[in-house]
Amino acid sequence: MTSDPRPVAERIAAPTIDIPTDDGPHDLAPIVIPHTLDELAARKRDAMTIVEARIDVLKRVRVWALRSTWPQDFVLFRSDDGLVIAYLEDAGCDRIRPYFGIEIVGVTEPAKTTMADGSYYYTIRAGGICKLTGEILEPVEGGRASTDDFVKHVTDPLQKDLNVRKAARASVDGIVVRTLAGVQSIAIEELREAWQGTTKQVDQCRKGRGFGTKSERFGGAREGDPTVTPPECPVCKVALRYIPAKDNRPAFYGCPTYTKHPNRKVTVDAAKWIADHTPKPAPEATAPDGAANADLDKEIDAADRGREPGQEG
Repeated sequence: MTSDPRPVAERIAAPTIDIPTDDGPHDLAPIVIPHTLDELAARKRDAMTIVEARIDVLKRVRVWALRSTWPQDFVLFRSDDGLVIAYLEDAGCDRIRPYFGIEIVGVTEPAKTTMADGSYYYTIRAGGICKLTGEILEPVEGGRASTDDFVKHVTDPLQKDLNVRKAARASVDGIVVRTLAGVQSIAIEELREAWQGTTKQVDQCRKGRGFGTKSERFGGAREGDPTVTPPECPVCKVALRYIPAKDNRPAFYGCPTYTKHPNRKVTVDAAKWIADHTPKPAPEATAPDGAANADLDKEIDAADRGREPGQEG
């Protein structure tokens, strides 16, 4: 929460630069930056130059902001029509926030609500200012609950309470940053372009809704996968996931959580693993012709004994 006592309007006021004047070389004069359509229209010839320059700045800032993120900062979601978008989580918002000059303002004290079963959740409200664009966001609400997955393993009640409060603050901060930076949902094509030339890959992002069940996303078998038991990752001890062959690349098993150990990638050749772990069929028993005929005779006799008079064989 900011300690700046100035009103919001003053904090995003037009900047000043050092412009030499007749009174001396170090007098400061304000730069008047046109914002409204009327102000731009009044500049006539300069109007489109200003607009194009702003667009170029915003594009470059957005690219470099996304370039500062990592695959573990995103969760991918696939819609029913197959469209895949990337959702930037709260930790990733901390990385891009300085690029847009976003300030979180008006943060309220956490409000705790306790449910009948003893569980609880915290909510916090906050607004924001984007100093890059001058946009002001009215207060929004964020929150987290004691039943969320990230605290299910915490047994100490005081530690759990603290973790939920901190996560609630991170939640509202993330909402403010995503809104002011315009990154509520990001096309994976844009993310690929921003990461071009780096080791970061969209395929390294975690998978969410639309990518199968939770078990499938973390290495469980999917329809069409080999029926053999998959190998285990020696680093994080989860089942490796079968990756089908593509183009000239053969099928292989890879760790679904390999972003946790990027310096040690684990892969297993799928064809060899399947061949080594597919049960071999037992050899068919062969009986002498005489024994086979004897068994057949017994079956015929048994069938004959079961017939009623008048029934044909």
